[in-house]
Formats: sequence, structure tokens, C-alpha cells
Amino acid sequence: MAWPAYYAHMAPINRIGPPLLGGVPDVPALALPEFRRHAGAGAWIVDVRDRDEFAASHIPGSVNIELNSGFGSYMGWMLPCNAPVILVLPGPEEASATQAMTQLLRIGWDRVPGYLRGGIGAWDGELRSYPTASVGDLCDAITRGDDPLVLDVRQELEWAWGTIPGSRTLFVADLPRQLGTIPRDRTAWVICSNGHRASIAASLLDTAGIPVRLIGTGSVAECRHHCGKPPAASRRAARLATVSTPGCQLGSKDHELGPERSWPQLRILRSPLR
Repeated sequence: MAWPAYYAHMAPINRIGPPLLGGVPDVPALALPEFRRHAGAGAWIVDVRDRDEFAASHIPGSVNIELNSGFGSYMGWMLPCNAPVILVLPGPEEASATQAMTQLLRIGWDRVPGYLRGGIGAWDGELRSYPTASVGDLCDAITRGDDPLVLDVRQELEWAWGTIPGSRTLFVADLPRQLGTIPRDRTAWVICSNGHRASIAASLLDTAGIPVRLIGTGSVAECRHHCGKPPAASRRAARLATVSTPGCQLGSKDHELGPERSWPQLRILRSPLR
């Protein structure tokens, strides 16, 4: 079981006690020039919109971490702890900013200079995109014998419940350190158990210039159930893959590890934020 990077910073904060707040601080709405200034100074651009919206159009270099119950945990897992972050939000922007800030404060993250006023529509520079696919599309590619590069970004515990034959297993939080090992001359089909972690991984691969196709809906379990017996080439790849993922057997279960129930947060901050 992997643990979020922000864990190392939680104990001392809990011992000393975080600052008491009367409520969630307002997150400033930034005009485009100010947003660009913060980005140029090194702030991370985190786009919290839906995975399909992000795939269709996003700011180059931004990371897609959807604003759901796992947002704070995956922020603490994927980015340097309490690094400055500027946000791209869905509407209504003020409510989304409050929701994001609440989760970030609960893991001790308070360096949020603001969000882009007007959202992605306010951006006047280059926009990037990448394709999305369904489990059925992946099954078609596998059964045709296309030998797609499949990247399974779930956790090790989940790999033991079953993997797609021939896929590469690489937990999403380890991806930033392993980008140099991903081929750049092939499209990486990225999948997890519900699309959330795959969307994070796809945004990182896109930033690194690696061709990517996001499987935003569906899961490894669905793919294993519906694809049937792979062609010989994929079976050979599967035998090689099992060297690094022993014990993976067809028909085993695939479950989502819900970060909202798995990862603790700052216990002292909860009361003033109610």
C-alpha cells in the first residue's frame, strides 16, 4: 500500500496545531495577466474540471485533478507539499473555489494565490487536447492484435486483483519519476478503476509530450470481463507482464480504493471549518 507524500508533513502540524480559522479563506479571482504572472513564477496550474472537458481543451502544463471527494488527497499525493497552486475551476467559480480550498486546508495546504477568473474560456493562449476512449475501444484494439501500450495506474494492491494482459502497471503517484521510461513513439492508453487516477496520469503524460489516450469511463475489471481471450501476441506480452505482477488471475476482482475513506486529514482543522 502506497501512502500520500503529504503524510510526512502532517504529524508536526498536528502536534503544534494549525492556525485557527473562522471559516474558509476567500480564494482570489485572478485576471489573466496576474494568473500568468503566478504561473511564470513557478506556481502549479491545477485544472479541477471534469476529465472529458480537460481532455478536450486545457492550458499546456496543467494537471487535471478533478474536484471530487478525493481532490485533497490526490493533490497531496501528486504535487510537492504546499507548493503554490493556481486553479482553473468549473462554474460556479466561487463555490468551486471554496470546495477546493476546504479540502486543501484539511491537509495543511494554504498556498493558493487564486483561480483564473472566467475559467478556461478566459485563457487566450495555446490550448492542448488529447483523445479519450472507452473500454470497448481498448478491447477492439486488443482483439485486433494492435498490441496497444496500456498503462494501468492503480495501486499494487489492486493489480493483485487482476490486470489487463500485456499492460504495464505503474501507480499514478510514481508516474512523475518514471516518465522517462514511457515510450514516446507510441500512444499510451491510460486506465484505472473509474477514470479519476487515469485522468491525472493522462495530464502528466500530455505535459511530458507523450501521446496519450484516456479511458475516462470503465475500468480494468470491465476490460478483462468484456475483451475475451487476447490474441497470441498479447498473451506473450501478458506472460512477460506477470513477472512484475505475480498472482494476477483472470476473473479476480477490481475495486476502487476511495481516498476519501483511506487517507487521514488534519484533525484540528475540521472544527473551525464546519
